[in-house]
Amino acid sequence: MTRSARDLPYWLEMAEALAWADMVAALADVGHPLGAQVTRSSDGVTFALRAIDSGFFNRSVGLGAGRPATRAAVRRILRTFHEAGQSSFTVQVSPFARPSAIESWLEAAGLRRGSRWAKVWRDTIDPPVERTSLRIEAIGPEHREGWNHVTLTAFEFPEVLAPFGEATLGRPDWHHFLAFDGDRAVGAGALYVMGHVGWLGFGATLESHRGRGSQSAIFARRIRAAAELGVKLLVTETGEELPDRPNPSYRNMLRAGFRLAYPRQNWLEPAAPEAPEA
Repeated sequence: MTRSARDLPYWLEMAEALAWADMVAALADVGHPLGAQVTRSSDGVTFALRAIDSGFFNRSVGLGAGRPATRAAVRRILRTFHEAGQSSFTVQVSPFARPSAIESWLEAAGLRRGSRWAKVWRDTIDPPVERTSLRIEAIGPEHREGWNHVTLTAFEFPEVLAPFGEATLGRPDWHHFLAFDGDRAVGAGALYVMGHVGWLGFGATLESHRGRGSQSAIFARRIRAAAELGVKLLVTETGEELPDRPNPSYRNMLRAGFRLAYPRQNWLEPAAPEAPEA
């Protein structure tokens, strides 16, 4: 790893970017059924799933985080989405991205400001205690059906995305957890490890079991697992909480000891709908 876990502005973006790069690359193992493509460069990560025209699955993350961005980099990102036939895509820009002109370049290219996502982080010292009547278990590919049911149902994803959700099960550096009510899977969460840095994603609970501590317990289990693996820094994200739009996921993160780093701006095609919240 060329950067220290202490390089917080970099990892706040690149932990997510590299996790998504590996998620999309994992689809190669099942023959790219979703038209997956991913580009990793010093300008961040740009990924697309051509099977679904959605700003959540067609994104650019990390622009200006590793090295100063250029107008040419912005043109390359936009060309990637257009060549993939995507009319809904999102370019996400950290307030720490360099140079400060990036947003003016995106605006000049015709993109518009959308909603913002909250980027949060914490260390792995003193993981919270699991408090739930549900059973939390580390799982592998043998629980593919339960994993898909929870993630697809809770996020309201179409069945066509099942290969995407399950592609990382059993993959190196990925760790998956399910919450069970008896034998029924009702909650989910994943951890991706990059040396001393980890990214948390796929946090979801079936509506029937919300309010029973599933996500708080899965956060606690993942934080503890990360600490045991030598991770020092954990990063994740969710939709920004606003006075008229409360976000239970954000509150779960704060309860798990995460701190808000910043709200990150989404840049969208003028006619594109908002990307769903992470």
